This record gives sequence, C-alpha cells and structure tokens, in this order.
Amino acid sequence: MEETKDYQHLRSPQKTESLPTHQTVELKFSVPWGHIAAKVWGDPGGEPILAVHGVEDNAATFDTLIPLLLQLVGRPMYVVCVDLPGHGHSSPLAPGILYRFTDMPGCLHRVISQLGWYRFHYLGHSLGGLLGLHFVASYPNLVEKLIVIDALTFTMYPRHYHSNILRAYAEKLLELEKKVGAGTIQPSYTLDQALHKLAHSRGTKMTEAGIKALASRGLRQVEGHDNLYTFSRDNRLKFFVFPVVNIEEAVQVASEVKCQLLIVTGKESLRTEKGSDNEAVLTALTKHCSYLKHYVVDGDHDVHLNFPERLAPLVATFLCKPRSSL
Repeated sequence: MEETKDYQHLRSPQKTESLPTHQTVELKFSVPWGHIAAKVWGDPGGEPILAVHGVEDNAATFDTLIPLLLQLVGRPMYVVCVDLPGHGHSSPLAPGILYRFTDMPGCLHRVISQLGWYRFHYLGHSLGGLLGLHFVASYPNLVEKLIVIDALTFTMYPRHYHSNILRAYAEKLLELEKKVGAGTIQPSYTLDQALHKLAHSRGTKMTEAGIKALASRGLRQVEGHDNLYTFSRDNRLKFFVFPVVNIEEAVQVASEVKCQLLIVTGKESLRTEKGSDNEAVLTALTKHCSYLKHYVVDGDHDVHLNFPERLAPLVATFLCKPRSSL
C-alpha cells in the first residue's frame, strides 16, 4: 500500500507512526526545475539512510532488498530511496541540458537539506554507488556509513578522448531535439511489450520480481489508453555524461573517503579483476577508510534486486557494527 505525502509531514517522528516493512510513503522535494521524488520505508524516528539507484533505473531498484534489510537490522531505520532527476517519478531537467554526473551530488544535497539530516547512512547501486563515493569526498561530515553495490570507478579513457566524448554527447542531444521538434512521438507499448523490453535491454538476467519492481516507477500510462505505456525516464539519460578521469584522479577521490565503507560486488560483473583500475581504487579506499569490508557474492550487476537475500545479511551486519552517534 502506498500513501502520498509531502516530506514536511515526516519531519517530526513523534507525529508519524512507524511503517510496516511492506508499506511505503511517497515524498516530493521541491527543486528549481520541479521536484525530486522518493519512495520511503520504515520509521521516521529511525536511523536515516539515503538510497540511490543506477542510471536509467529508479527508486524501486531497492524494493526487494529494503523490506528484508529492515527485518534483519532489528532496530528502527528510515530509508529514503530517491528517483534521480529524469528518472522514475522525478521531474526532468530543463530542455537543452545534458544530465551530468557532476551535477548529481548537489541534487542529493538538496534532498538532505530539506530532510534536515545532519548525519546519515548512504546506500548506492551502480551510478548511485559512484555518486556515494563522490558525495562522501565532497561532504565528509555527513555520511556515517557508505554501502556501495557493484561500483568502484568510471571507465577510464585516454585524455585525448575527452573532446571526442563531449562532442558526441552534444551531437546526440541536438539529434534528439530535432526528433522532438519534428513531432516524433515517444514509442508506446502494451504492458507485456514494455516488460519484455525492460527485461531484455539491460544486459543482465532479471527475475520477474525485479522487472515488475523497476516497471512500477519506470512506466507511465499513455493518457486515454488503458493498456499502453511509455517509459517515464528522460531520453537524454541514454547519454548521461560521466566524468572523463584518469586513474590518478580516481585514486585521489578514493583517498578522500574516510567513513566506514561496505562494498558488495556481483561475481559475474568482473569489476575487481586483479591489476585493473578498480583494484587501484580499492587499495586507496582500504588505506584511507576508517573501516572497510568488501564481499564478492554470486550474481551479476543486479544481484541486489534479483537475489536480495545474498546482500541483506551483509548490509545488516555492517549497519549494526558499533558506530559513533548519529
């Protein structure tokens, strides 16, 4: 069951009852271009956790993990799963603007400021995990514990690729704008077609529960049609702008992460090959974090969604580790 509320109603824990682990509320945070939406689990008086999804996904990527996690932790938690701009139920950015990684930490800080949080835990998958590492480096006093699922660093390109990549993104944006200007209609699908497309466009095997979870926020019904849907994500996300960095810059960011850190990697993702850039980043994190655990579990990039029982005990144990007061 979902209930829609504005976030201000949840600012005072004594005024809001704890939600059962299977119930959620919807929040909206005001931003200059519209709103950032969030799906919230747990007790507003509990330990705060910000959960952030991967690119072209949405807050429902944690739908199978969070209920199990709340049961295992055994104490009140308050988990705010955001839809990043242009994803899920959140507003898209203004026309003519590319979605850039470097703008996202500031978007998350807007949410944190409106929640009134001064100390919290951070849970991120893929893009959300990378954002977590950079958020902690930028705001070192805000995050108590950081949980990163299947992410460590960006794809490394030679520096001379930088101009080519930026030009390609700009050209793709102009091409998309021409299609929109020419009246190109966004494709629509029956529900079965949309679910099939969602399942087969990711490059990973998805469970039925995982597909339906992402579809719950990733599809929008076409007005006037009972069984036609479009994808709710902004088409500009297909060319989301990640930073072009070298290994020295990636290691520098890792060296600025001082909080307690849990990294969980899917074995089939092959994101920790010996001698890889990821290994250099992991070495820097191990050196500078106050505490670090790294687990490799059976599964691929979406293991948190497909097989949450493989991650939930690890995350719960990490959250229950003695810590300073929030």
